[in-house]
Amino acid sequence: MSKMTVAVAQTLCSDDVQANYEKAERMIAEAAQKGAQLIVFPENMNYVGPADPTKTESVPDGEGCRRMAAAAKKHGMWVNLGSIKERSDTKPYNTSVLFTPEGEVQAIYRKLHLCDMQGDSRSNPTRESDYVRKGEEIVVTDIGNCKIGMSICYDMRFPEQFRIMSEKGAQIICHPSCFS
Repeated sequence: MSKMTVAVAQTLCSDDVQANYEKAERMIAEAAQKGAQLIVFPENMNYVGPADPTKTESVPDGEGCRRMAAAAKKHGMWVNLGSIKERSDTKPYNTSVLFTPEGEVQAIYRKLHLCDMQGDSRSNPTRESDYVRKGEEIVVTDIGNCKIGMSICYDMRFPEQFRIMSEKGAQIICHPSCFS
């Protein structure tokens, strides 16, 4: 594996999808100007708020994917769109998309492990499966001279996924998360 400069986009996203995408575009430009070849955004990078079907989009041809692909191409860098809610025929997926420096989709990963737990209070359980559809595939892909594994947030509690990614040759793991 050769050296790669990676930018981590630490951003506080809101319920304003347009403002979140504008911020992401500025962050991609800044990361490229500082020499990054890959930028990784957080989970729910385009929208944080109550479940809302109008805040979902098609992958890879939705507005956010088109904008992030154009920014990747403009700045000649890999862009990991942490995750967005991908429209489906039932509940949306929590989906991470990786774009090439040419603005093409390299990989799409849909979160495998949904966060269903009691949390700190029995009166406030977390049941992501009530409003998100589970993915079905472990994803490892090539980026230049190395392989990258993709996961999202709660996946971290399932080490078997990471063992499998390692067996498939992953040298880097992109693991965007949105913890409160």
